[in-house]
Amino acid sequence: MASKKIETLWIPEKPSVAKELSAALTKVRGAKIVNQSTAMSDGYYMLSSGDAVCSVFGHMLQMVPPSRYLSKEENANPMPILPLIPNPFKFEPSVEKNRDGSTQLKDGKPVVSKRFELLRKLCSDAKNIVNACDIDREGQLIFDELITYFGRDPYEKNVKRASIVSMTPEALIQSATELNPNGDKKWLQRGQAAATRQKMDWLLGMNASMAYQVVTGSRTMSVGRVQTPVLAMVVRRDLEIENFKPQTYFVPVVVLPDGTKLRWEKRLEWEGQPGFDPNGRIIDENLANSIVSQIKSGMAGSVASSTQEEKKESPPLPFSMGSLQSEASKQHGLTVAEVTKAAQALYERHKAITYVGTDCRYMPESMHDQAPKIIRSLADPFGPAANKADPKIKSKAFNDKKIDEHFAIVPTGTIPSLSPSERAEKGVFETISKRYLAQFYPDYRYMVASLVVMFGKDEFRASANQDIELGWKEVEGGKSSESSGAERGKKDSSKFETKASISSLSKFSNGQEVKAEGSELDKGKTTPPARYTEDSLIKDMENAWKFTKNPEERAMLKQTEGIGTARTREPTLTNLLKRKLLISNKVGKKYELISSETGRDVIGRLPVWLTDVATTAKWETLLGAIEKGETKPSDVLDSQIAYVKQVVERARTQVQSK
Repeated sequence: MASKKIETLWIPEKPSVAKELSAALTKVRGAKIVNQSTAMSDGYYMLSSGDAVCSVFGHMLQMVPPSRYLSKEENANPMPILPLIPNPFKFEPSVEKNRDGSTQLKDGKPVVSKRFELLRKLCSDAKNIVNACDIDREGQLIFDELITYFGRDPYEKNVKRASIVSMTPEALIQSATELNPNGDKKWLQRGQAAATRQKMDWLLGMNASMAYQVVTGSRTMSVGRVQTPVLAMVVRRDLEIENFKPQTYFVPVVVLPDGTKLRWEKRLEWEGQPGFDPNGRIIDENLANSIVSQIKSGMAGSVASSTQEEKKESPPLPFSMGSLQSEASKQHGLTVAEVTKAAQALYERHKAITYVGTDCRYMPESMHDQAPKIIRSLADPFGPAANKADPKIKSKAFNDKKIDEHFAIVPTGTIPSLSPSERAEKGVFETISKRYLAQFYPDYRYMVASLVVMFGKDEFRASANQDIELGWKEVEGGKSSESSGAERGKKDSSKFETKASISSLSKFSNGQEVKAEGSELDKGKTTPPARYTEDSLIKDMENAWKFTKNPEERAMLKQTEGIGTARTREPTLTNLLKRKLLISNKVGKKYELISSETGRDVIGRLPVWLTDVATTAKWETLLGAIEKGETKPSDVLDSQIAYVKQVVERARTQVQSK
């Protein structure tokens, strides 16, 4: 169908969004779709109101590779001319692909994407254009770069911005009605941050990869801003496991006359004393036996602390994409890619959850008004869990100060109709819904009693917990896990932890003298850290601050939500697996990750500062500063160029020293 003069062209990011958006526009405009029967073959929807809806297919432009900037001789030996700093950077349209993924050719030249040419024609015919792409940085870039390439200013007054955060008909109608200028400061700066990120990645990835291909002699050598630190995380974990040497340790246990058992916890001022490992565990059996013997011989102990207090836990926050990938993968035995695909289907096709490309775990306070309706909708699939939820409860997750356009992934109130084969979608929807329902339950409350007794300089402990009110744990069953696989240095003696009853511990008072009725010795062996799994790696990418001891770097990594983004973490993992730098093996319900020999070789040859998680977080901080208007894109790009020059010079030195 030949397009007529278009009043407003709407450009969403995906065909599924285009279909739903066009349906919403028929209600907003009081119009009908005039090419309903041919829309699929036309490639767009045309409305009687003069609106047209045509989606992009992700990035419709690609950055020109280094080979296109270089002569034949320079391509053969690029090191003398590195670093390559394009000015300006060149872009070219995406191309048509064959079914096997290869590029379609005509007269020996790549065939430009038909969708690209269609969008070019529609943009030239349109009086107004609306950016309806995803609301994150990448979605803004996808639109801005395309419109600019077509010769139009993406920030002119006739270009608007729609904020689509939910795919329900009501939400789409609202998004189509409440438009902002695409040139508003927040969208302008978001696009600038994304464009700067794109150039930073090209500068490092292309220059470092070419330089280290020369160093290693391997044409498959690949370096990336996010992928390299992530690969390094797995390599270091694997080496730690393989080089681990089990250490036997000893744990004295004291038995009081009433049967209460106390476990040895630590010795005061143990540092520098023989018989202890760096974590303060007893590794000298003679030392452990001497403690046991002294207590058996009648050494009196003194109660240093006897406490009893009520504690409470708030429900864990709703999900960002990263935390969802980690939790749903663990709960349902899915790969991270399966979780991501299922979440996208629940958002786009089933309209059952809100926007998935988010790193935020909070909700707008205004969304609390929707709670009664959403909770009622969840009563059918989640019966008792929904029926006991109290919409009057307002958890800490409702916090306007913690969000911008992005907020946590939560149910919309639309229940997906899922077939038995859609196991992943069912599991992911259950994980999201139960976490949402947990926000409307009381805190988990429990009583904790603790007894600390000193026998000389040796501290012994016993503890007891007792549930008071399960609260949100009625919904989640205590199976959610928010701790990170990055934790290190914990004692392996948890299996010797002695538990007692609240009543047995509460009868002791501070300063009271106690004597043991008996004492015994347990022993165990330290264990290596667990292999990375897909879910624990994603979690550690979000919690990358745990991998640096520098206080400033830790604070920075917390502020930037770790390394990577909601949109890039799963593709980063997929790319590492595709390049065979990582290997994934299914063990039970988990997918364990192991670094390949090639992956280890890559990390072994790179300077530490290229593999450091803090390095990419520093870049993310700079990108955030652009988005907030706190720094200029040109200044950030200049700093990246200086950094890339250092990387290349380091590689050049390695070549010369061969």
